Amino acid sequence: MMEPGAAAASTNGPPADPAGGRVRSPSTQSSWGWRADWLLALVLLGGLVKAAIDFNRTGYLPLPFWPDANDVYADGYSTAWWAFNGGAYDTWRTVYPPVSFVLTKMFGAARCYDADVGFVRDCDWSLWWWMLGFYALNAWLAWRTYHAVDRRSAVPRTIGLMLGLPMLYAFEHLNLLVFAYTGLFIFFGAGVASARLRWVAMAIAINLKVYLVMVLLGQLLKRRWRTVEWTLVAVAAVYGVTFLLVGEGTPYQIVRNIRIFATDPDRASSWYFVFYASSYKSMVEFFVSEFRLMPIVGSWPLEFWGSVFTALILGIQAATLATFAAVWATPQVVSRVRVAAMCYLLVLISNETGGYATAGAVFLVFFERWKGAGRVTALTAAWFLCLALDWRLVSIGARFQNGYFGGRPVWNDMWLTVGPFVRPGLIMLMQIGLVTASWGELMRHWNRKPRVVDHPAIPAWKPA
Repeated sequence: MMEPGAAAASTNGPPADPAGGRVRSPSTQSSWGWRADWLLALVLLGGLVKAAIDFNRTGYLPLPFWPDANDVYADGYSTAWWAFNGGAYDTWRTVYPPVSFVLTKMFGAARCYDADVGFVRDCDWSLWWWMLGFYALNAWLAWRTYHAVDRRSAVPRTIGLMLGLPMLYAFEHLNLLVFAYTGLFIFFGAGVASARLRWVAMAIAINLKVYLVMVLLGQLLKRRWRTVEWTLVAVAAVYGVTFLLVGEGTPYQIVRNIRIFATDPDRASSWYFVFYASSYKSMVEFFVSEFRLMPIVGSWPLEFWGSVFTALILGIQAATLATFAAVWATPQVVSRVRVAAMCYLLVLISNETGGYATAGAVFLVFFERWKGAGRVTALTAAWFLCLALDWRLVSIGARFQNGYFGGRPVWNDMWLTVGPFVRPGLIMLMQIGLVTASWGELMRHWNRKPRVVDHPAIPAWKPA
């Protein structure tokens, strides 16, 4: 059954777009766009080569990778440890729904979890290999989708997404987003034809990272009632089954732990809190935290930049909500993937989700074409967000510690760099670009000029 705002697959001519209307064939896209993708992919690979050279010299990954050379694979193995030993919600105070513990217990090696959590990563390689397998699956899903959009840009954009800093950062920590991205890529990608499988995949992703429900609910703007309803049913089913398997993780426990986490005074006072932030909201909280920056830089700069960042967040939130209202009124113009991207970016801008969460937004933005100021801005910001490059500003000390990847003690030089101040701004630029492009398409439609849908040639698979 077709839903309002979703076009049927066509066997003749260019593929149909889910937003309705015809789109240009991939062969008619701008001749310089795919060249820009390849150029930026080569810059990205060059940054990784530089990181490998620095690693060979120092024994630890350079900035902008995580600055603690011994804090590796912590997210995945910590979750698995609590999955095998219990007490995750009352002792660890986790905010993860039960499916996180079901998956890590399913893929982990039980014999390794009788010891301290620090020992686990040297014992349980099963979880690591499973995570690597899902990482490879995500790469295939991304390539399959981008190939359906524009075969010339498929390889460089897959390189940018899967070897970009956000995705590598997620794997460096064995973050469960690697599993969640599989569901997101299946739901919006071209790798799976079954609508029911896509609903279940997205339901698992939402149970892993609850904020992804906003990406799903954004599809209501496109009148995709059936997709949203059945995916929410699947979300409830996945939660119910995994809750019975784990035996804890009630909504009360999760909400209570979220409140404890959000009000923890020590959380915002650590430089790690803003090192790889997705939102300037974290920077504002850091300015007024107990880190005591005021005696160092003075009160006026902190107050000024805190006000600027707050105004930027509020302004982009208002512009995004206005765009959503316009999309609701005219659902056939803006593509469902762009709506999902704007919902995802709004979550990143409004809340602190961590730097590895930005890879999902990059996946959705990479559907766009190099055409028009808005889309070029969004794509350029997405590519720069993926580059594993940083610029040192001021040395903030050094420490002697174990370098896990290097397998030896290292002297870790600590630096204040440009990255923490720029990355949240790049996320904002992505949103500004998509909002601008959407308003351009909406205005052309409202002015009743000959309509050409310029959003990407999204593959003509059956709408979920």
